[in-house]
Amino acid sequence: MMKKVFLLAATAASILACSCGTKSSSDNQQAKADSTAASIVEVSIDSLISNPQAFANQTVKFTAKVDHVCMHSGQKLTLMGSDSGSTFKVMATDAVPQFDQNLNGTTVEVVGVVQGAAPEDVESCSEEEGGQQKAKKLDYAVFCQKVRAL
Repeated sequence: MMKKVFLLAATAASILACSCGTKSSSDNQQAKADSTAASIVEVSIDSLISNPQAFANQTVKFTAKVDHVCMHSGQKLTLMGSDSGSTFKVMATDAVPQFDQNLNGTTVEVVGVVQGAAPEDVESCSEEEGGQQKAKKLDYAVFCQKVRAL
């Protein structure tokens, strides 16, 4: 009889320990998700355009209107600032390998990492200038982790 009580108590303690461990693991996963969310800096598109160096190597989140989706590769977005003519590039990554052409003219929310890049890595679709094609020089772009139309 005593062996049965001991065995039952040991089994109950084992189950209790396992369930506490699962809760702790769940708590750790939630803390990790909260930490990741906390490391995302919410910025305005105008702040990115005016001073991208301030956000270099940071994960940012912002909304902006899509001016252009590169029709050649679908791997570049040009977003507009509030000042006409001011734009910023968002580049495709493994997380978002291509942008949908239907994003043209829509407002999007973007999460990505601001990085300095060689101009040839973030060249705009080329534009005609004096009969010659010339690519716009860009030093910073957002390398996209998530994008969604609003």
